[in-house]
Parts: sequence; C-alpha cells; structure tokens
Amino acid sequence: MDVSMMAFKNAEKEKARKKTMSKQKRMWMTSFTRWIVRQQCAEVRNVLKGSPAYAELVAAQEERRAAKKAGVSLPAI
Repeated sequence: MDVSMMAFKNAEKEKARKKTMSKQKRMWMTSFTRWIVRQQCAEVRNVLKGSPAYAELVAAQEERRAAKKAGVSLPAI
C-alpha cells in the first residue's frame, strides 16, 4: 500500500516540476525518457530471447490460444 501511495505522491511532484520547466526542456526530457525506456525494453527482449522458461511460457500461451480458437478449453497451468 505504501508503494502505491508513494507512486501517487511522486507523480504529483513530477507534474509540479514539469510545470516549471520550459517547453523545450519538457520536450527534451520526454524524448530522453522514451529513449531510455526503449533501451530497457531492448535489453529485456534480449534476456527473454535466450530464456528457456520464457520460450516455454510463450508456447503454452500459443497452445491455449489455438485451443480457444478451436473451441476447446485447456486446463490452466
């Protein structure tokens, strides 16, 4: 519960901080944040690409989707 409340408090502070920034700086910060998120997503994708547990999970999900499409229900894992 505390973590959730801290997220809201931090969001309020961030909103107030962004109001004091110039438009140019806000645009730069937004672009930089997006770039960081893209880099982190790429890293996670690389880690997941080599993970046997993730490959197994994806295969199980595909199997369930195919079964659902065919009208057959598979038990949950």
